[in-house]
Amino acid sequence: MEILNKVAYSFMLVLVIALMSSTTTRPVSGLFIGKTYVYIINNLGPNIKFNYHCKSADDDLGERSLNFNEEWHWKFQTNWFDTTLFWCNMWWTDTNGRQVSGSTDIYKAKRDKTKCYRRCRYYVKADGIYRYNSVMYRLDLLYTWPQ
Repeated sequence: MEILNKVAYSFMLVLVIALMSSTTTRPVSGLFIGKTYVYIINNLGPNIKFNYHCKSADDDLGERSLNFNEEWHWKFQTNWFDTTLFWCNMWWTDTNGRQVSGSTDIYKAKRDKTKCYRRCRYYVKADGIYRYNSVMYRLDLLYTWPQ
């Protein structure tokens, strides 16, 4: 009977370790949470196309563009240590024909998980990029375009 208890204990330990390292779900406070969604919305103005190339250490999301008021999103699972990071190179041409470009961390798990939870919305505007803060119900300036 003691051998059976040791086998059962070992099996449970392996199962817990496997669940903790899974890329599809992760336990937090005894609960399993799902994917995080990041949305990018072009609010630059009519006839202004927003271009960007986002990636993480593991995923290259490719070069993309959005017309005014269009949005695009992707989803992912944050890692157990909340070090998940996506950054984007971005560029657009203003109404005066001036090229505006920059690069920023668009999603940092430790920074963003408490501000936007699992649905993070980023609004691209002429003065910068804003993240919707779902705790305070407001837009927070996250990034200002270089002059």
